[in-house]
Amino acid sequence: MLDSLAVNLKKPVQPLYPTEQHRQNQQFSKALTGVFEVLAVNPGFLTYRLGFERGRQAENAMRDLLQMLERVQKSGKTIILDASTKSRFASGRVEEKSQQYRILPD
Repeated sequence: MLDSLAVNLKKPVQPLYPTEQHRQNQQFSKALTGVFEVLAVNPGFLTYRLGFERGRQAENAMRDLLQMLERVQKSGKTIILDASTKSRFASGRVEEKSQQYRILPD
């Protein structure tokens, strides 16, 4: 999904990738804003890929995170976000992943 946003739609979502990298508040906020730009044009982007309920939850969580980033930006504090996912495949395989995002002030 992030590849679609980055490659196909040319959105600056690289800070959202679950890789070890230096992240700053402004660039992370810009990445989330890029997702919302896509949702403004294609409101079903997340729900199509994640299902209605999970898509809406993801959108709400990103909106809450963006608001938190805006509030914290003024205080100069670091945000540490622990994210995890659990995927179940048709074959019965279950895959769990987790990533810690450390978002530094600008």
